[in-house]
Amino acid sequence: MTVSERFPDDAHLSPTSRAGPAADIPLSVCIPTRNRPDLLARALSSVTQAVPADASQVELIVSDNSDDSCSEALCKEVLGSWQGRQTYVRNPDGLGMVGNFNRCVELATGRYVLILHDDDYLMPGAIRNLLEVIDNAAPSERVLQFGVRVVDHRDRVLRRQEFRSARYLPPRMALERALRHSSFVRFPAIVVRRDAYEAAGPFNAEVGGATDFDMWTRLFARFGVSCIPVTTSAYVVHDEAHTSGVWTPQTLDNANAIFARAKEMGLLDERTFRRCQADWFHQFILGGVVRRLRVKDWAGARRVHKLFRQPSVRSLGWSGRWVVVRVCLAAVTLPTGLTGERGNEVA
Repeated sequence: MTVSERFPDDAHLSPTSRAGPAADIPLSVCIPTRNRPDLLARALSSVTQAVPADASQVELIVSDNSDDSCSEALCKEVLGSWQGRQTYVRNPDGLGMVGNFNRCVELATGRYVLILHDDDYLMPGAIRNLLEVIDNAAPSERVLQFGVRVVDHRDRVLRRQEFRSARYLPPRMALERALRHSSFVRFPAIVVRRDAYEAAGPFNAEVGGATDFDMWTRLFARFGVSCIPVTTSAYVVHDEAHTSGVWTPQTLDNANAIFARAKEMGLLDERTFRRCQADWFHQFILGGVVRRLRVKDWAGARRVHKLFRQPSVRSLGWSGRWVVVRVCLAAVTLPTGLTGERGNEVA
């Protein structure tokens, strides 16, 4: 259902108005959203304000899983005077987060697709930079990864995750990077050719919140990734969005399933694979501890740190890259440090 079908009195909101044929569009920016109109407003504005004078090169899609019509009304207000191609879809109940990601890809008609979560946003000039890279990309460059700023809910920069120079990582190197660094890819920083998404298959609901990690491993193993030294987006870390529900044994099980499938691809030798797995789980767990400590949630930090006790993680041994951080955080979060109730190492 298009915006014109949702808002029949506003023909200018049609996805085909004031734009050329869909096949001519280099970029689709897709925003999956649910019940967060205030954040959605910022995401939408970051796109419309970043689009160059010729808006026909960009398609904007909003795929809405909301329980009410607030986001729908917001889209009508914010996009009412925008000249670019646009589509709004109100999804049926029960589609879910992963289903919404897949819906975005299905709706996109651009050559490349950027999925922008409703709580993230684009930097000024981002669309111009994205289009320039896309225009100069070789047909074989199916996956583009840009720089990103990791910010808190007050827009304070926590980390600048950027590339120093342009570089293409072939499949083996790209997969190793994704499997070794749990935060190597931030969702708003990756732009993928639509036909690459189609070739890789849909986002997998069976792995829950790890569905993006699963998708990146599949894309990287098949196409590699082009690293672009241009920062185009902000990835927002909300305290309420990263609760202990993310760091659970179930999440570890889902990640282990992804690693098992990655191993079957045969791109990495056993030693490299094991090192990647140990590094990834250490970074993931320790990152969760730090986030809880940042908001002074001591109990939550201890709970996350104790994920090191899970058999699947214990069997990996210690990560040389993260050993110092792990010991320091154990001293802060665990009353007995690295010693359990019976004097045995548990973390």
